[in-house]
Amino acid sequence: MTSLATSPSGHSAASLAAPPRPGRAAMISRIYRSELLKLRTVRASGFILLYVAAIMLLVGGGNAAGTMVTMMQKPGTVDPAGMDPTGGALSGLSSALIGVAALGIVAVTSDYASGMVRTTFWAAPQRSYVLVGRSLALLTMVVPVALGAALLTTLTAKILLAQVGLTVSLRQPGVLRAIVGAALYLGLVSVFAAALGWLIRSSIGALVTWIAIWLVPGLLILLLPPAIAGPVDHYLPGNVGTAVAEVPGPGSLTGWTDLAVFAAYAVVLTGFALVSLRRRDA
Repeated sequence: MTSLATSPSGHSAASLAAPPRPGRAAMISRIYRSELLKLRTVRASGFILLYVAAIMLLVGGGNAAGTMVTMMQKPGTVDPAGMDPTGGALSGLSSALIGVAALGIVAVTSDYASGMVRTTFWAAPQRSYVLVGRSLALLTMVVPVALGAALLTTLTAKILLAQVGLTVSLRQPGVLRAIVGAALYLGLVSVFAAALGWLIRSSIGALVTWIAIWLVPGLLILLLPPAIAGPVDHYLPGNVGTAVAEVPGPGSLTGWTDLAVFAAYAVVLTGFALVSLRRRDA
């Protein structure tokens, strides 16, 4: 008969075995917290998010102020029935895109520039977990800031436009959806840009590529017949997500549908980035 080997202290070898490795969810959660802490300690992150909030407030508030002044000085020149005050208040969304794209790119390429990416992959060999954790950290950083900026901008527009009899309220159909959708869209743009960072590994190269993806297809589409160009243009990466920041007509789901299409773009590009991560050296 054999007996279990014991240590000098009397414990069996089985009781001294290494603890089980954490599961996938626990690993991703651990990496997510680490990536979130890393992003929060990078000074550039704070400046970029401040830019995003400020530009949304300045452009959206300026749009509302311009509408107010025009209606005061030239009554009747603006038809309130044809206006989307919420969309005007969130017009700073387009200007904020470059900020969140830069944040997503720098969140990845700064590791390659400093060589920290090797340490990251040594500590977490499952590269897919790092990619998912960093994407979730970006969403956590961008969405609350964008949501707060959108709410503040809408409140500013409400105060200004009330002077000329226009109403902006969260209780109006579509307004809250537009605010939340704008914040989610900016978060997805940061994830999309981070995927470019994983693929290109250069801040300048990834940013130039992002700008090209946003602008060049819109120019090339002009070469197509109008009957084809119209529907295709709407679903280009640079256009498809912006409709979510507008208040649609009754019963319309266009905003959410467009946001889902852009989310699919971000997921597909992140998938390509994952394949690249697994095949290339750090």
